[in-house]
Amino acid sequence: ALRWNCVTSTDPKLLQAPYRAGIQVLAYQLEPLRKALLLPRVNLFIADDVGLGKTIEAGLIVRELLVRQKVRRIVVCCPPSVLLQWRDELEQRFGLTFQVFDRAYVAAMRRERGWAINPWDTHPRFLLSHSLLRDEPYAAPLRDWLGSFCPGSLLILDEAHHAAPASGARY
Repeated sequence: ALRWNCVTSTDPKLLQAPYRAGIQVLAYQLEPLRKALLLPRVNLFIADDVGLGKTIEAGLIVRELLVRQKVRRIVVCCPPSVLLQWRDELEQRFGLTFQVFDRAYVAAMRRERGWAINPWDTHPRFLLSHSLLRDEPYAAPLRDWLGSFCPGSLLILDEAHHAAPASGARY
């Protein structure tokens, strides 16, 4: 077991995530994972059609990077309408617990730990809505938490076209 763990942590061709997920993985869903492991810094744009399993592909990448200890902090940013769906799928299919980061969570952490607490320091994995990410009182502590693109941080941006500005404004 120790030899298997050492080999799979360093060899990008040997995958662990599909065997640790509670899903039936289709062959095409492994392609983004294979590409991610070959990159020195994971930077993928997954644009499959609706219903082909982009969430599963992202979950496989997250699970594999966690197993290989290449990420520590994960933020999944998605539209508010699918926030709970992301949470449930990551929990049920991959055994990954994500904290929903919303105004209620921030208020609860401040009541529990004091006003000066950075709520991002309370958990390593968060789900967050696009609208909250644009809100500066919540985005500034996130930038502090992430540092200057510190190694071991992963952002998954679901429905990325919502992040694009409507005009020539800055992202």
